[in-house]
Amino acid sequence: MQPKLIAIIDDEPEMEDLYLLIFESLIDHNLVVMHFFSDGLAFLHWFRKNRPDLLLCDINLPGMGGSELIEEIRRIEKNNLALSIKINFVSGHHPDHYLSMMDGHQVSRFITKPLAARETLALIEKDLGLVSP
Repeated sequence: MQPKLIAIIDDEPEMEDLYLLIFESLIDHNLVVMHFFSDGLAFLHWFRKNRPDLLLCDINLPGMGGSELIEEIRRIEKNNLALSIKINFVSGHHPDHYLSMMDGHQVSRFITKPLAARETLALIEKDLGLVSP
């Protein structure tokens, strides 16, 4: 089985280490490959040539916020007739504020920071189809 590709956009540098720790078992078993981005523009440049299986996106990003970024991702997909990637928002802010934005942009899930390691791993395994539903 080819590893699932996860893209993570988060402007907090320490989050990369946390994600690596949470997904260590998936990485060690060659089930996932992760690419990290600190801003939306860097991700969009990469996204034009790559299609992740899952995007974990912080909402409050420098320059281009999560909502604007998702709008651009969906526009690129539509223009290229590409399938929509699964997107999860990750934020320390309360999810109620973002529910309408999530529905409007086909965001699958909201994961609250600080990340709970076991819970986050279980959600991502489910999202990637690595465990039975």
